Amino acid sequence: MTLRPSLLLPLLFVALATSTPSQGPPPEKTFEERLVEILKERGIVDEATRRELLDLAARMKAEEAAKREGLDREIRALEAVAGRAVQGEAPEVRATYRKGFILETADGDFSMRIGGKLQIRGSYTDRDDDGTGNNATEFDVHRARAEFEGNAYGKDVTYKLSVDLRGGSSSLRDGYLNYAFDKALQLRGGQFKVPYGRQELTSAFRQQFVDRSFVSDVFAPGREPGAMLHGTMENGVFEYAFGAFNGDGQNVNTNDDNAVRWAGRAAVNPFGAVPYSEGDLDRSQEVLLGVGVNAMHNPTRGTPDADVDSFGLDGILLTGGLSVQGELFLQRADVEGGPTAEDEGAYVQAGYLLAEGWEVAGRIAGASFDNDILVVGDTRQQREYQLAFSRYFRKHDLKIQADVTHRSIDVLGNQDELDRVLRLQAQLAF
Repeated sequence: MTLRPSLLLPLLFVALATSTPSQGPPPEKTFEERLVEILKERGIVDEATRRELLDLAARMKAEEAAKREGLDREIRALEAVAGRAVQGEAPEVRATYRKGFILETADGDFSMRIGGKLQIRGSYTDRDDDGTGNNATEFDVHRARAEFEGNAYGKDVTYKLSVDLRGGSSSLRDGYLNYAFDKALQLRGGQFKVPYGRQELTSAFRQQFVDRSFVSDVFAPGREPGAMLHGTMENGVFEYAFGAFNGDGQNVNTNDDNAVRWAGRAAVNPFGAVPYSEGDLDRSQEVLLGVGVNAMHNPTRGTPDADVDSFGLDGILLTGGLSVQGELFLQRADVEGGPTAEDEGAYVQAGYLLAEGWEVAGRIAGASFDNDILVVGDTRQQREYQLAFSRYFRKHDLKIQADVTHRSIDVLGNQDELDRVLRLQAQLAF
């Protein structure tokens, strides 16, 4: 007899209704097997039907188990993708500390690093006793910043917001969005540093001296609103950046002459990526070498029109606690109906990390100017010789630095100026 699955349940109920109480099925038999035996004992089914019923019950039980297992797998997969429990709980947020306070979701799609930076500085300037200026003693909160950076809606979209808190007011320093198509191709828009000059691109909180060389301050533009393509290749062996900017300075969000500043940088690091941080505080076991070229074109349209073209070359070497770096800048300004100014500047510095986090460093810097376009006043030449001592407690994140500067300035039509400056600075960054 062939038994249809639709008859199975009625037959089981009949068997239960007509059965007498017993001591229960043998331990080795399942519930379904015991019911089928009852049907056989009451003569409701024959032997062939009994075997068919047992086979059908086994198949139905296996199918049900497979369905449950498949459903469990789907639920676990959805939980992993959504990063939340099936009851609809919010994504788990973890809080850690890693060079700043980190808030991030368990799946890593959202994160924010909250950090702060502070520099407290005291300085003494000894000017020539020729009546051209007075000696000065100053105390200064030189830099005070709050920073927020991380990623949103996945790992490809990153952002940074940096605010200057000095002087009782706040102003934007960095504010940008960055999208990574790949490590080798990324697009950034907002306000950030123009890709020009290695020392300028190195944070003021990662310097070997109390501050950058005056040459970097004069020739490198710093931050501006703009857009940039950039990327790294072969694990940092090659890096590039190229962008267009307003050309009018930090926090100037309008372009008054409809002409943009074009700037680009390319660097080769043959032995691996070189960090944008001065000094070899990690005592590199291998030699790290980096060479970069920079170019910039900044046309200005007004009265009169002018085209300013700049070129820069930089290099850095790190090994075993020794660090050497330098930059050369050339700049040419063609003024419509006026003279052509050619200016140049350069610096070279070297340092060595002693035991217990002590470092000594020296720097020579100089610049020559055709006119007073770049430096306020009538400066024609400026030279600086500097010696620095640093004590690193947590590398650049917690340190005390002191440097002494001997500065000479050649001023057109006036007596040359000769200054000696002593600076002491404490720094905290997290």
